[in-house]
Amino acid sequence: MDLKKLFAILLAMTIAALCLCSCGENAEETPVVSGDASVESTLPAESDDSEAETEPVEESDAVLVIDGEEIPDTENLVMFNVNGVDVYFDAYRYIMKLLDAYYFSGGDPSFYEENPDAFEALKDSTVDYLLSNYWGVLFRNKYGFELTDEDNEAIEAEIQENRDYFETEEEYLEALEASAYSEELLREFITLEKIQDRAFEELYAKDGAPLAPPEEEIREGLMNDYRHVYHVLVNFDHFADTEGYEDADEETLQQAALDYANEIAERVRNGEDMYELAQDADDPGMIGNEDGYFFTYGEMVLPFETAAFGLEVGEVSDPVASDYGYHVILRLEQENYIDEHWDEVREKYLIGVINDDINETLDSAEITYWDRYDELTYDSIK
Repeated sequence: MDLKKLFAILLAMTIAALCLCSCGENAEETPVVSGDASVESTLPAESDDSEAETEPVEESDAVLVIDGEEIPDTENLVMFNVNGVDVYFDAYRYIMKLLDAYYFSGGDPSFYEENPDAFEALKDSTVDYLLSNYWGVLFRNKYGFELTDEDNEAIEAEIQENRDYFETEEEYLEALEASAYSEELLREFITLEKIQDRAFEELYAKDGAPLAPPEEEIREGLMNDYRHVYHVLVNFDHFADTEGYEDADEETLQQAALDYANEIAERVRNGEDMYELAQDADDPGMIGNEDGYFFTYGEMVLPFETAAFGLEVGEVSDPVASDYGYHVILRLEQENYIDEHWDEVREKYLIGVINDDINETLDSAEITYWDRYDELTYDSIK
């Protein structure tokens, strides 16, 4: 089961950043990714050099400041509550810093001066991202299930795996400190992921799961709302730098790609094996993929999706243009495919069901924010 969301990618980025922090000569040169107050307090506070000549500059371990007022006890500060579940400052701060570093300012405060509405977008993205991690807790509270001993062992193993990334415990702790991260926060996010996995298994996947649709409904949905295809992609620049096209302009290359895509479609209609033709085309997903693609709405680019759902079994599409190039699509039969891959496609269908249920739950969730939440600025969270 693959319910891993953006967090898996961001966690990998975080670990890479931690490693850089541990190896760098000056941790301050590495952008702070985030963390909790207990770690942040070890970092030097900003100071005014002119004042430092006459008297020592007092260090501050404050990580949350609003209108010049330092907010104490942030470890126990609830940033927002969703359906009775508290989301604390350290988790909020960590995700905000991470999203800011990778998707917003990149650590450049002038970005928010030039884009005055961006910080509100960052706040919204932080909440949305956290909700995408806490939905499992909402389901657990509503339907009542617990992590298994195996789940808890897996959590500890993953914690240890992150520790083993470093040669010594000291390097690991120094890396956490330099990144303003904490093992407690790492454990929290890993646990949230395990709760999500357990929610899927207990409520949807296992035999007799209470929220799983009947088998007949699943099979009907797989037949009506999915398509099974082979695909050949010809990129617009497929012929770039090849003999005869060394100096070709964009329009010439695109026309050549379209002519080639039309040729492929005709060759398949005349009996050539599309799978074999796909091995020399531009879609790496078809290389060695004898099963082809089995997908539903929203998984492919729209022109591809529209064309595939308009084909009869055995029919070959004309070239379909998207941002990727020209697509030639052969619709394959799927009744036998579903029977032969039942466990796999059933899980795929159930993931669609739970995603719909997650969206419905989060869309209707009641969220209550900290009473000073609207006062936050980019400079509030250190």
